[in-house]
Amino acid sequence: HELLHRTVDYLWDAASYHQQGNVLTSVSIQGQEVQLEQTFAGDYVTEPLQMDMTMTQSQEAITQDIRMVLLPEGEGHRMYLSDGTSGSWVTYAMTAAQLEAEGFGSDPMNELLKNLPADSTVAYRDVPASAETNEEDAIEFTIELPAAAITEIVSSSTGGAVSSFEGTGTMVYLVAADDGQPFRSTVTIEGVMTTMGESGDFRTTNESVFSNWNEITEITVPAEAAGATEIPMP
Repeated sequence: HELLHRTVDYLWDAASYHQQGNVLTSVSIQGQEVQLEQTFAGDYVTEPLQMDMTMTQSQEAITQDIRMVLLPEGEGHRMYLSDGTSGSWVTYAMTAAQLEAEGFGSDPMNELLKNLPADSTVAYRDVPASAETNEEDAIEFTIELPAAAITEIVSSSTGGAVSSFEGTGTMVYLVAADDGQPFRSTVTIEGVMTTMGESGDFRTTNESVFSNWNEITEITVPAEAAGATEIPMP
C-alpha cells in the first residue's frame, strides 16, 4: 500500500517530532508474574540526533523517574541525565559508536516496518476524522508479523537473554489518509519465551502518540542541568 510507504518516510525522515506513550510488559514464569510499566514523553530532532525525554518506570511498588537530554557535541554527543526523584543531574560524553551501541536513533519496529517480511499480512480500514486525527480523514493499518520476525525482535530487545520465543506480533498504525502522517501506533507481542531454561508467558504492548511533526527546531540544556556532575559513561 503506497500510503504505508509514506508513513515509513515520516518515521525515518522527519526532521523532528514529539512522541509520548506507554509500554506495559508482563512475564509469567511458574505462576510468578512480573509487570513492568513505562510511560514516556519526548521531543526528538533527527539530524544531528537530539532528544529531551522524560520516562517513568514502575515495577511492583518501585517507581523511578528519569529525564534524558541528548545534544550533539563536537564529533559525538553529550548526555544529561536526571533520576527525577532526587533532582540531581549527571552528564557524560558519548561517541557516535557508543550512541549506536546503546540503541539511540534506531527503533526495531521502524526497521521492521521499512523492510516488512514477505509473509506479513496487511489490512487497512478507513477511519473518520476525529480529535485524535486532527480532524483529518485517516486510515488504520493492521500488520500481522511472521513468527520469525517476532523472535528476532524479542531476542534483540532482551539483549539475547531470551533463548527462544514463539508467538504473535501485531502493529497497528493510525495515519492521515492524504499523506501517511502517523498519529498513533500500537504494537502488541505475546507468546511463550524461554530464558535460562525456564519457559513462561510474555506479553508487551507499546502505544505511542505522535505530534509536532517537523515543528521542533532545537533542543537545549535544561536550566536545572547547568550544574550537572561530569561522570564517565555508565
